[in-house]
Amino acid sequence: MSPRRAALAALALIGCAPAGCATPAERAALRDLDALPPVHAPDDPAAAPPAAPPTSLADLLTLAEQRSPALRAVRWRAQAAADTLPTARKLPEPQLTAQVMPGAADGEVDLMETQLQVMQRLPWPTRPGLSADVAAAQATAARLRYEAARQRLRAQVRRPFAELAFLDRTERLLRLEERLVAQIEESARGRVVAGRADLGGLARLAVRRAELREQADALEDRRRGLRAQLRAAAGLPPNTPLPTPALEPTPEALPTFEALAALLTHNPELSVALAEHAAARAAVARAEAAGLPDFTVGAGFMNRAGMGHAPDMNGAMLMLGLTLPVWRDAYAAEADAARARAHAAHADRDQALLEAQAALGALLARWDEATRRARVVERELAPGTRSALEAALSGLAADRASLVDVLELEQQLLRFETQRARAEADRVQVLAELEALLGRTLAAVHAAPAPHAQPAPEAP
Repeated sequence: MSPRRAALAALALIGCAPAGCATPAERAALRDLDALPPVHAPDDPAAAPPAAPPTSLADLLTLAEQRSPALRAVRWRAQAAADTLPTARKLPEPQLTAQVMPGAADGEVDLMETQLQVMQRLPWPTRPGLSADVAAAQATAARLRYEAARQRLRAQVRRPFAELAFLDRTERLLRLEERLVAQIEESARGRVVAGRADLGGLARLAVRRAELREQADALEDRRRGLRAQLRAAAGLPPNTPLPTPALEPTPEALPTFEALAALLTHNPELSVALAEHAAARAAVARAEAAGLPDFTVGAGFMNRAGMGHAPDMNGAMLMLGLTLPVWRDAYAAEADAARARAHAAHADRDQALLEAQAALGALLARWDEATRRARVVERELAPGTRSALEAALSGLAADRASLVDVLELEQQLLRFETQRARAEADRVQVLAELEALLGRTLAAVHAAPAPHAQPAPEAP
């Protein structure tokens, strides 16, 4: 091969030097990101498809995941993290230089020397892979932030939906009590006409009925706020019809704290903390490699014209260079800073685990309290009060009971029935928050095999 062709081949090889192949961590991160729902640009009609009015909670949850701007923003950040993966292994740009050096002969400029060179700086062989591992861990954390945001969004839809169902049931109870008081008032009016009761009791019944009506009407103000929350979470325009609220079915009992705590490895926030800790540890390895030298390779072609040299003096050049990493203190400081960030990420991970365990304990306590309250009201308080109220109503008709006793029992029964409705709604809301905490539904928990024991925490 002629020197000129050899130089041109070397130029092409150096100029097209690849940045390396994707690491296993990169491939895993990209595979997981590809499993996420597709994301569309804002001007793409598919970004926010026209939404038919939802007819169920399942429709609301689907719309929320499709149309929520907050969730879409987190998805775009995950996409941005995936798109930056190839840049982690990117080599510095090659440098092309050309030199023209005129010479002199007998005082006239008639000699020419031309050089064409291309140089490429190459990092230490392990450094691009280490940078790629950092970027892959950061992309994994971005993907897990999307999952955490999705779980929070689902809970943000389910909680107000259950609250709306509670308010609807409370209104029905108030209307029933209002009709009951109206019946008592009608009976009392007849007793007043017959001279068996005074007008004071009749006025008290009218006040109680007005109070019940006002309480029922006031619930609409709370419902308007909850509907606005639901529409905002689902990305729906104002005044979009919403499905009739209904409480979700709940299990009779929950698994034990120990069984659920073993599943906290799926907690979205803890998963993000684990990924961020992995990224910090990868950054430590990258920082520790900062003191390794870089290489420089180059090739060139030189042509001399008009200087009287023989043709074989024209030819190719090969160049090699090596950086001298002399700033050892700076490299050590960079590695120390990376280790400090890794220790901080380790502490964040431990804190996330403690907070998840505390949240789990609090949710189970709320569940037990709501279950106990609903059971006591259903089995003892409400039936006993209802029987006493029926007896008092019979006694009032026969002038053997006072109106004060009847009204007190009526208010007590309403309070117990409202407490029962509150407890049932609380169970649904606890279930929504628990499934968001675990990152999976309880049906999936029951279907999954028993988890292995959690490994001991790794060193920071």
